[in-house]
Amino acid sequence: MATGHPLWDKALRELPKEDQATLKSHWTGSSPEDLIKDIEKHQKATKEKSVIKLRNQKYFVRDVLGKVTTWLQKFVQVGDTIVQHDPGHAALPWAAVRLILQATLNNQEKHAAVVGGLETITHYAAWSKIEEGNLLITYDGHDQLEKEFVKLYAAMLTFMAHAIQFLYSKRGYRVFASLISGDSQLTEDIKSMTKSKLSIEGSTRQILSQTSHKQYGLAKTIATQIADLEQPIIRVEKAIESQSQILDHQMNEEILDWASVIAYQKHLQVVGNKITPGTGQWLLTDNSFTGWQSSSCSEILWLHGSSGTGKSTLVSILLQSLIEAHEKHHAPYPIYFFCSRNTAEPERANPEDILRCLMRQASDIPGGPPLHSNLRARFERRRPAGAASAEEATDIIMNTIRDRPLTYIVIDALDECDPQSRDVLIDSLVVILSQSTSLVKIFVTSRHGHMDITSRMNVYPAVAIDAACNQADVDLYVRNSVRTAVERKKLLRTVKVDKGLEDKIVDSLCRGAQGMFRWVELQIKFLCTLHIRSVLLSRLEKLPPSLQQIYDELYTLKMQEMGEEQAEVTRKILSLLLVAQRPLSTTELINLACAPDEPYMSAETVLEMCFDLVRLDQWRDESNWKWKDTFRFSHLSVREFLESRSAEYALTEMHTMATHACLDLATGPRTDWTDEVPYPVLHWPQHAEIATRGSVDGTIESLDKFLNLGGESFRRWGEALFKIPVFTDGIIDQEALSKFATAIPRIAGEISPMFVVVCYNLPRYLRRLLSEAASLKEVGAKALSLASHWGKIENVRLLLQAGVDVNSYWVGETALMRSSFDGNVEVVEFLLVNGAHIDARDGEGRSALWLTARYGIAETALLLLENGADGIQKDHHGESILEAAAGPHCVTSEVAQLLLERKAFERETFAKAFRAAARNKKVEFVTLFATFASQIGTPGSSYSDALSAASKWGNAQAVKLLLERGTRINADAFEFSVPDLQVLKFLLGYDTCNVFYSGSEAYRFALRGATKGCNLEVFKLLLTYDIEGICTPGNVIFEEALQDIYSRERALCRHVEDLDNDPVELQFYTASLTEVRLIKDLLHQHAAQAADRALPVARRSRSCDVLGTTPKPQIRLSHSTPRHPTRTVRRDESTELAHYKLNRACHRPELLDGFPLFDDHFYLAASQH
Repeated sequence: MATGHPLWDKALRELPKEDQATLKSHWTGSSPEDLIKDIEKHQKATKEKSVIKLRNQKYFVRDVLGKVTTWLQKFVQVGDTIVQHDPGHAALPWAAVRLILQATLNNQEKHAAVVGGLETITHYAAWSKIEEGNLLITYDGHDQLEKEFVKLYAAMLTFMAHAIQFLYSKRGYRVFASLISGDSQLTEDIKSMTKSKLSIEGSTRQILSQTSHKQYGLAKTIATQIADLEQPIIRVEKAIESQSQILDHQMNEEILDWASVIAYQKHLQVVGNKITPGTGQWLLTDNSFTGWQSSSCSEILWLHGSSGTGKSTLVSILLQSLIEAHEKHHAPYPIYFFCSRNTAEPERANPEDILRCLMRQASDIPGGPPLHSNLRARFERRRPAGAASAEEATDIIMNTIRDRPLTYIVIDALDECDPQSRDVLIDSLVVILSQSTSLVKIFVTSRHGHMDITSRMNVYPAVAIDAACNQADVDLYVRNSVRTAVERKKLLRTVKVDKGLEDKIVDSLCRGAQGMFRWVELQIKFLCTLHIRSVLLSRLEKLPPSLQQIYDELYTLKMQEMGEEQAEVTRKILSLLLVAQRPLSTTELINLACAPDEPYMSAETVLEMCFDLVRLDQWRDESNWKWKDTFRFSHLSVREFLESRSAEYALTEMHTMATHACLDLATGPRTDWTDEVPYPVLHWPQHAEIATRGSVDGTIESLDKFLNLGGESFRRWGEALFKIPVFTDGIIDQEALSKFATAIPRIAGEISPMFVVVCYNLPRYLRRLLSEAASLKEVGAKALSLASHWGKIENVRLLLQAGVDVNSYWVGETALMRSSFDGNVEVVEFLLVNGAHIDARDGEGRSALWLTARYGIAETALLLLENGADGIQKDHHGESILEAAAGPHCVTSEVAQLLLERKAFERETFAKAFRAAARNKKVEFVTLFATFASQIGTPGSSYSDALSAASKWGNAQAVKLLLERGTRINADAFEFSVPDLQVLKFLLGYDTCNVFYSGSEAYRFALRGATKGCNLEVFKLLLTYDIEGICTPGNVIFEEALQDIYSRERALCRHVEDLDNDPVELQFYTASLTEVRLIKDLLHQHAAQAADRALPVARRSRSCDVLGTTPKPQIRLSHSTPRHPTRTVRRDESTELAHYKLNRACHRPELLDGFPLFDDHFYLAASQH
């Protein structure tokens, strides 16, 4: 059989007879367009994310089929010049391909290898069409190249034949019984195709390198067409409005800031500024990287290398390429994080903070919906208990990305994450990878030598950075850096650097770099300190090979040059950067390191003194959300180098120095700096804790003087503290402010050191203050409460030993209540052992167990119950502990389950708690209570009451769960606070007793509630049930509903007019106004249609004659239950009013704003007509 294409004919003849016969019967009868239609039809019919497994990896079928479609479309679209020379490609065995496609679509899991082979065949078909159509027609003497094309086509045909035999013949199942194993025949066929394609690519490069000048244009055309063909497959999420809600802008920001306030975008900007143009492209073309990016299975790619090899820069280049692709609508926006080991930014090394930042990004994609509903829902449930946990953040990320075709997650410097907890981050990434129902690509980087990371990552594809990979980038970086140094007269400033010397410097640095950019940077810095040519040449012969050595030499040289006094200031600056508890603004660092001797030192001076160990950066101050200048170490290796000099930078000595510096500044005579330099006022205790812990006697000289009762220093510090504005949204200083806010009273101008010391681990000073205290009656209760609140068990022990009453009250609470509420289990246990009354109550009648239950502190609740706490008691408002455990502040059902299992409730209490759980949108609570209700024989009314609470507050999942368990529906279930469409549908679907009909109480409840939510779909659904015609003019409920709609419209109009130029708010309120007007029009239309059905033809005609109008749908002119007593009115007034209102209602209902529609004047006048 001739195919119409000579090379495909030759390829077919290369196959065994059996394979030829298989293909000949399926050669003609289809086209690429037919295959595209088949796939599109399948994609529309199949919405779920189909997954196939092959060689222990999950492949997403929708993604594979998407790529098959792309290759087929590109095959069809290849230029006319090629097609007219190559008509035979149209006669390829597309019928065979279609046959394979249809079989795999019907049973994807079983035919995993075939699905992958289809993508390869369609890809290579499009590629070969370009290559063959240009090369074989243009160039003479191409016999060898022709043979290679025949070999590729034979491999492709072999795969098709084997696939058809496997799919349709019994023999195929025997031959390919080992399909799922890695060495299956089909897998080998795919490898054979790939090998043949690579061989053609090699021959093509050789031909193009020998092309004549005249043929250069065609060679360039081939390259362009191939580049266009190999463009990344577009996998972009379409913005689906139904997945999000148009929220108020401020609420959006509040939710996002609850998720994370880390300035991740700034970190990318900082790293991106260091990129040398033209570098890093080797990664984007690396085979492992392109395979990871283009495959249809979720994968982790691990990039690892030595310190200073440019891993962060490569991550920045990758992110920039993805962001550029996103802007062209070719790829999704990446989710990313740059980890950093820095005491001033602990959140950048904390796995939970990192996951929360990823959660924020996943929910707030640039160019996508304003805010994903998953994050908002979790915010509403989780906010009372604080930030989301690592598990919750992981869950939100997976739920958020599940409907997206592709998600990129990029994590830089995994090794800089806290070694004690980074397995939490790795575990979360693995969970996202393995359990996500959509395609996920994860890219992580780390340094060598971290066995915990290596053991987890070595099972995934990896790219190792070495000199062979990035040598070209290093060479370019060296040339640019040396040229810059020469041009700026930094190298041999007094000597002219000729081309030969410059080349020698470049050559020496390139040979010694071993792929390390940081090493090059430091070597050039050192070379710039040399002033004699011969010394520089000598240095080039013995460049230190490691970063540690170059740091040692540079540090020693610079410190000697500065002299001891300046060197001491430099050590102080570096020490403060090593131990700072948050980023220090430039003003704060300069004041701490130099004031009062040198208060006006500039940032430029600091940078010069620290000779490239420190760089200037920016940091967002969460107290006022402003960006401030700050100093950071230039590279992680700087911190590691300084930490290695433990004698010079000992931890205890550095914190002692920081404590002195903070107290000197905070208690000095100057008070005009407080707003700009809050750090010393707020953070001296944190330095003091670590310093005293490491000192011999647990004291610090400056702290002794500072804590003297009634001392001048302490008074000045108190005055400085109260000048700092208290803020609520910040994170970094919030704990310090909270401690001081509760610890320091301003009673008659006195401030007590006692209340400060008990909030921190300063036991030596607490003992001294206790011994000096005249009486503990007044201060003991507060001190004990504060120590319990902050979980300082050693301070609690000292206070009890000093005679403080364990059951004393402060602001209405005992220490046991306070520590239970805060979840300090160790303190709770210690207090119970020492005689704390377990059932003592506060001013509201709430015990420690009640407070613990309210916030779901399960571990503390269990401890209290095991020690005999009364679980049945109620507070002064009649709210039981079980109700508190099911209330809006509780985020976990563990405490409620403990109480239920221990029968710590009464029957009445259970019913109220059941309602509370249903109202507060906690489905797991409803499930728990429903299960226990069936066990204890709770009456059906409890279920119905819970159903009413759940429907009233729009808890759709709880409503569904209760209805599925057979809960009886009553009219109260339709008394919505704000009607939820899904809730209404569930109720109507399960209303077997016909509780809901238009004349019923349930209908009136629903209609009244619908006006509060103004949901168009809810109104449409309600009106379809108006069989009795309740929604007509003259009905009280209908008139009230319509008036509510008009009132809402007027209010929204006024709000829109008063809005500033805020596009988000304008969009929100305009959308709301549009929906209200649609509801208004819907009600008028329904009322007119209902009246038209109710009026006899004669009366309708008569009304039209009176008004002088053409017959149109009229409103009903009868009213059985008038709202007001009928009044006597003059006939002319009544006639005029009737004419006026009827005309408006029938023709211009939009003009009725602000007028009562159907009052007694109207009905009386209408009846007289």
